[in-house]
Amino acid sequence: MKSESAVETATTVYDFFQTEVSRLVTELHKTVPAEAQVYVANLCSRFMKSEQLFVEIDGKNDIEPLALMLKRALECEDDTLRLKTLRHLGDTALYTSGFLSERIERRGIEVDYVMEMGGMAYQGVSHIVARSGAKRTMGPLYESLAKHFRDFVQVLWEVADRARVGSATSLLKLYESWRTTGSERFERRLVQSGFVLSAKPTLC
Repeated sequence: MKSESAVETATTVYDFFQTEVSRLVTELHKTVPAEAQVYVANLCSRFMKSEQLFVEIDGKNDIEPLALMLKRALECEDDTLRLKTLRHLGDTALYTSGFLSERIERRGIEVDYVMEMGGMAYQGVSHIVARSGAKRTMGPLYESLAKHFRDFVQVLWEVADRARVGSATSLLKLYESWRTTGSERFERRLVQSGFVLSAKPTLC
């Protein structure tokens, strides 16, 4: 599998994600700036450390709800703190939409909602940067992340799928998910893994 060779040749977690993101952006025909690709690869490698993603809530580690992050951001009087909070909101939304979508849906939350929140957060960051007169490259970067949020989620879906697929159990679970949802993403992964799918599933 291509993802396995990428793991073998990568010297760091960041190298792995940079290679995968760059390759999949091309493979999926996404037109996104290189700077945004680098940002997403760095985000993924950073969130591999649990303390970057999880916080203590009611005595256990969990991901802070996005609505609470947004509330804190809106209540901030300091633009620097507001920017950091919105950026973390966008980063968390992107990572969880891409790698933890099943976890999100099990909690009764629509992934579309999470993606909307993430795109809005990055847009908010770009506005703060524009007001502050910070580096000219920073504003366009966050605008790109907002504009291409769904594109990057699709890229991360592919990274996650290729990491999961391998064992017979994983393939069977993927097949059952495809039969239930009719997802083109699941269909593509099954075909790449050698499955011969005779017809589209009939959805109830």
